[in-house]
Amino acid sequence: MVAQVYNTQGNQPTRMSLEDHILKETSVEPIDCGTHPHAKADADALHRSLACARDAIKQHLAFKTMQRGPGEDSEYACGLIGLRDGAVLWFDYNSGPCGGRGCNESFEARRAQISDVVVVHDATGFHRFWWAVRR
Repeated sequence: MVAQVYNTQGNQPTRMSLEDHILKETSVEPIDCGTHPHAKADADALHRSLACARDAIKQHLAFKTMQRGPGEDSEYACGLIGLRDGAVLWFDYNSGPCGGRGCNESFEARRAQISDVVVVHDATGFHRFWWAVRR
């Protein structure tokens, strides 16, 4: 498993957006397979996003799909990035991991298998992407 972590110590003079981090990984503008809220995401839409990701992998196209939204004091996102060589990365992003604007964002991307990512449903109607098997 390969992990890449950027900017967690605030050593970078300028902050990078989530979109810039994703572009840094893909090297090309990825197909947008969907961005979903953390709260009240539509389960069918999450499944369509995973189908889009699987299709992009078959066609050797870069892609992204994620759940994104406000955290307690920053923005949080997690999801999948696909590279043109067929590699898939699970990522976690936090715009202010130290609790606000006092530090730079964190972005971590780790190799994943698309077959290990599922949509989890709970009784309260909360649906989310879940990386079920971390190898």
